[in-house]
Amino acid sequence: MWQDAFTLDVLEVPQGSGSGFVWDKNGHVVTNYHVIRGASDLRVTLADQTTYDAKVVGFDQDKDVAVLRIDAPKDKLRPIPVGVSADLLVGQKVYAIGNPV
Repeated sequence: MWQDAFTLDVLEVPQGSGSGFVWDKNGHVVTNYHVIRGASDLRVTLADQTTYDAKVVGFDQDKDVAVLRIDAPKDKLRPIPVGVSADLLVGQKVYAIGNPV
């Protein structure tokens, strides 16, 4: 009995996940830079579980922010409502979302 010897090279591809939000109906999605750093393939999953390939359109590593773009139908996108800080009143509740690096 003869058995052929071979070498199997295993390429480990790290995977990760993060959060973000839809900025506009043009498919721009904002996330943290550390979430996408070094990634070769990016996908965004919306609340209805549909998934879209994403491309990086901009980032600022120092501020830990990245902007992606997905090609999704406009009716699937629910941009985050953005207020105007000039309209805030003293004592009014505000919410800030962030992630310390």
